[in-house]
Amino acid sequence: MQRASRLVTPVLAVITAVLLGVGSILTSAVSLAATTGLIVPGTGTPNANVIDGFLTNVRNYYLAQTSCDANCNLDGIDYPASLWPLVGGLTGDKWDDSVGTGVNHLNSALIQELATTDDDVVIFGFSQGAAVVSNELRNITGLDNNLKQRLQVVIAGNPYKPNGGIFTRLGLLQYIPGLKITTDVPTPTDTTGGAIGALPIPVTDIAFEYDPVGDAPAYPLNFLAMANALLGLVYIHTTYIAPNGNTKDWVVPDGYDPQDLANEMDPALHPENFTYYNNTTYILIPTKVLPIMQPLIGFGKWTGTSAIVTPIVDLVSPALRVIIDTGYDRTTSPGQYETFGLFPRINPITFTKDLVGAIQQGIHDAGQDIAALRPPAAPALPTAASKRATVTPLAGAEHATSSRKAVTPEAKSATTGERTKPTSSTGSSRRAAA
Repeated sequence: MQRASRLVTPVLAVITAVLLGVGSILTSAVSLAATTGLIVPGTGTPNANVIDGFLTNVRNYYLAQTSCDANCNLDGIDYPASLWPLVGGLTGDKWDDSVGTGVNHLNSALIQELATTDDDVVIFGFSQGAAVVSNELRNITGLDNNLKQRLQVVIAGNPYKPNGGIFTRLGLLQYIPGLKITTDVPTPTDTTGGAIGALPIPVTDIAFEYDPVGDAPAYPLNFLAMANALLGLVYIHTTYIAPNGNTKDWVVPDGYDPQDLANEMDPALHPENFTYYNNTTYILIPTKVLPIMQPLIGFGKWTGTSAIVTPIVDLVSPALRVIIDTGYDRTTSPGQYETFGLFPRINPITFTKDLVGAIQQGIHDAGQDIAALRPPAAPALPTAASKRATVTPLAGAEHATSSRKAVTPEAKSATTGERTKPTSSTGSSRRAAA
């Protein structure tokens, strides 16, 4: 990959010079620039162009804040997308080789767009594709400002996120030789290239909470956090671009429908999800259900016992979340490089207060679940008094005078079933038996 990087820089320099030479011609053309989206998929998806729904989901879910709208030209970048020996088999490329090929292909497509069109270009990378884009960022930070103004970058589930990426967490290893994985290369946050007056390339880094690829725990001795993250690989990381031709139709990104997902990535609605560092905007989308609870929820659905399982999940989840969160360092910016640590910095008073509050919340939530299962109260039965019907004199009964007492027929008690004695309409002190 280093050799590819050395080749890319002079090539882009030539392209920049050519474009600057014809700049006056381009600017004289009166036209509206279109936008092209270069999409680099993740591990196991070597060709996103043939996966139904993949490219459009990327645009609809994660590019709303860019210039890539419904008219954007979407182009998937092909590359091995392998992770030897798990994905791609024993003959597949190892990680660095696969990423290196992706960088070369992305760079070729980018050069083509910059040289032959005046389109804006949005570059997107997911998972291993985010690693490809991270490496390409190092190649293009030295571009001329006129070209940088046409670029926007979005990455999701980034394994090289400075604080949270799974491979940067392993940065102390620097390199894993058997798997051929370089670990100490966090995604650059300063995209100006260091030159005076150089413009940055805006970058947005998106992750779902507890996704172990882009939001890995900082303290591996927190076994609950690690178990939760491991299950997050299945229940969160695989859902970023769902549903598409690789997933079930009912799978959605971490349980969010498109509108709710868009709301979570709107800084006006959820500023708490946003962190800014140098030229990068970090978005951490909350996960509504702990991954560690998902197998139990699935068991309840499979066995038809959700009525029992749901209160249990809601009872323990708040307290589990407090304990799991001690495995993360949310006080350090996601743009600051941070590898695995041993012991978290915990304020015992704050932790105890949070845990007690979480236990109370769990009891409340479980109580609400149980209350919702109770059948509605039966309507009140009519009382004996409400059953009485006044008997009026027969028509033509000339001798029925005001001195005559109207009587009520016998009625059964609502509770005992015994018959009650007739009562008069003159307010007799005798009451019907209850």
